[in-house]
Amino acid sequence: MTSGTLAYALGTGKAIVSTPYSHAAEALADDRGILVDFRSGAQLAEATLRILGDTVLKQTLERNAYTYSHGTAWPSVGARMLAILRSAAEGAPANQDGAVHALVPAGEPGGLLPAAVRIGYPPYGFPPSPPCPPTPISR
Repeated sequence: MTSGTLAYALGTGKAIVSTPYSHAAEALADDRGILVDFRSGAQLAEATLRILGDTVLKQTLERNAYTYSHGTAWPSVGARMLAILRSAAEGAPANQDGAVHALVPAGEPGGLLPAAVRIGYPPYGFPPSPPCPPTPISR
């Protein structure tokens, strides 16, 4: 599970306090944020006051969050997408299925993973994704 709020806060380089669900635990490791226990108002208050009272900590968390996530911000994603589309437009070789393959630049998130651009599939050049089966919720 992930959170749009967490992704937005990371991308804008904000100091973050979160509960330790799986994506937050990974994304906020290495001084990118502070994790507090579920349903612990005392820990939430303590972490918030700690950030507000320590400008060095706040700046460290913000810098680390931004550095971690800047490659997923629209300007970075857009630049990679533009490179892929230019490669396709310049006649890059296509597979039998019509997919044109390009590589994401090394050092970027997902670096050196093939990215396929398929011509003729709406709305963004990719075929529609199959529906995902519902995930059971345990209580």
